[in-house]
Formats: sequence, structure tokens, C-alpha cells
Amino acid sequence: MEFSKGDWVTGYSKGVFQIIEIHPRYVDETTHCFKKELLEIGAILPDPIFVLKKAFSSNLRFSLGWESCAASFCKHISYDTYEYVTKFFRDNEKQYKKFEDYKIERIKSAYNLGVNINYEKEKDSLLSAVKNIDKGLTLKEILSQINDLGGIMNLPHNATLQLINYDFELDTNKRKIFREAFIF
Repeated sequence: MEFSKGDWVTGYSKGVFQIIEIHPRYVDETTHCFKKELLEIGAILPDPIFVLKKAFSSNLRFSLGWESCAASFCKHISYDTYEYVTKFFRDNEKQYKKFEDYKIERIKSAYNLGVNINYEKEKDSLLSAVKNIDKGLTLKEILSQINDLGGIMNLPHNATLQLINYDFELDTNKRKIFREAFIF
């Protein structure tokens, strides 16, 4: 099924949404899929991510919100629902302006990396190894830096290094860029 920016759809959550952004997904070190080793870094994956702005609840009451989800969770609304949406906004200019003016917050996605550390002794060393993350690092660069700590990737994992990507930011090789790190 083909989708375009501006299409009206149902998404993962209940309600009626408009597609605001479409983000292709690419293979990188964070990709978990069957036969990943057969895919090259930067290869496009078949299920893009949509950023959706909510306009109505499932019972067609005006309701603002947003979500992001894989395209496979979306389907176009029925013709009758589309007619309702267009008539509602044509007859309710203030509601339409509220919908148009609604700002979607910065979209944050997390990648959790299991690590093996003596939490009290090595937490600061691990964070220090990724101290330049605010300038933007890929998982490949992060792994290179933390592997210097030795044994950190050994099993069993007893802690999590959480890496944060904002707004689907990618480098020129289509790898996710992370700008924050947390340990827990």
C-alpha cells in the first residue's frame, strides 16, 4: 500500500491521524532483523517510520496528539471517514487552525546496549568513553570507544547503556547518530 505525506490514516494507536513525515529506515549496527548479515550498511529496509499528527479519536471527536510508528501499522481511512474529516475542518476553522498549529515535540528514539561492568567502579569510565556523544556518534564509533575498556561486552550483561537519537538523524552512511547516553 502506498502512502504519502498528508494522507489520512489510522495508526498503531486508536484515532485518525495525518501523515506529517515519512522516514525511511536503513540497515546499520542497531538493526535487528532476520539475515541482517546479508544486508549492507545503508541498505533501505521495507517498513518506513511515519510521524502522525492526531486529529480525531476513534469515535471521531476532535483530539490532538501525535505518534510515530512503522508504516505496517497504518491503513488509509475509509471514504466516509475522509468525507467527515474534510467537512469537519471546513465547518470548524478554529479547530483546523488548532490542528495545523499543533507542534510535535522532538522525537526521541532509544537503543539499549547491554554491557558488563562493575557498576560502582566503571560507570564513570563508560560515560567518559562516550563523552563526545553530544557532538553526535554512531553505534560503530561508540563500540570502538567502549571496547577499549576491555571486557565490557562480555556476557552476562548486568547494565544497560542507553543511547538516544533525535528526529531520525543519520550520518552520510545512513547510520543513526546518537547524542545522549545513560547508564542503568
